[in-house]
Amino acid sequence: MRSIKTYSGEFLMSPRNDFAFRLLFGDPNNSDILLDILNAILPDHFQSALCTDPHLVIPDTKKECILDIKALSDSRVLVDIEMQVLDLKSMEKRSLFYWAKMYLDQLNRGQSYYELNRTVAINILDYMLMPIEDLHTCFQAYDRVHDILMSDVFEIHFLELPKFIGARYNMKVQIYYRGLHF
Repeated sequence: MRSIKTYSGEFLMSPRNDFAFRLLFGDPNNSDILLDILNAILPDHFQSALCTDPHLVIPDTKKECILDIKALSDSRVLVDIEMQVLDLKSMEKRSLFYWAKMYLDQLNRGQSYYELNRTVAINILDYMLMPIEDLHTCFQAYDRVHDILMSDVFEIHFLELPKFIGARYNMKVQIYYRGLHF
């Protein structure tokens, strides 16, 4: 496992720590790292991505939400990247909640629904969630009977690190996900 070390080489913290994760992927000086991980997971081939305010404001509630990384790509795709170490047994609902709030926050009074942008949640998990062998699952809004995609604006990804670390993937897949092995 990679770690963040001091100049003398001593262990400082794991990039799986929220603070270190935000520091690594949210620092403007590391925008190339953020771009690499986005382009490895999503098929969009972004040219640039800008980190934005990670706070989600939920009026009239006591619920405070701070995303690990909230980014806006050059093609106006909103992305939430979460690193989750502990299995809270509610990650699917939490991810849906964060996604919905990011999607909702795009419009102000008087704006057209046409102005809503694609919104993507990427959850990097340090535990196993899905009952399948694949390390990467992607959920979208489909009609199950007719296999029709309703819209491409909704997308939630789960990447399960234990499956990557223990798996024997071909070289192309290993290169593709090399940025996640930490």
